Amino acid sequence: MKKKEKCADCGGVLVLQKVTYDKKADGKRVVFENVPAAVCSSCDEVWIEGKVAEKMEKIFRKGEKPTRWLKVPLWSLSKAA
Repeated sequence: MKKKEKCADCGGVLVLQKVTYDKKADGKRVVFENVPAAVCSSCDEVWIEGKVAEKMEKIFRKGEKPTRWLKVPLWSLSKAA
């Protein structure tokens, strides 16, 4: 990333950070942590380079054992008061 690169969405400054990134793959929710990304300082949009996205895809497709498993709470708005 070049110095002071701008966000394509809002024009804010992109800052290099390590993020936790979750996505759906083959109908499953998967989470990757310590992902190098450019994050907009204004709108918080996350930009991940193609080679990083390819690496995540390769890890998932190869069926590598996860570092650990997460439990997350889930609420259903259809049952909320």
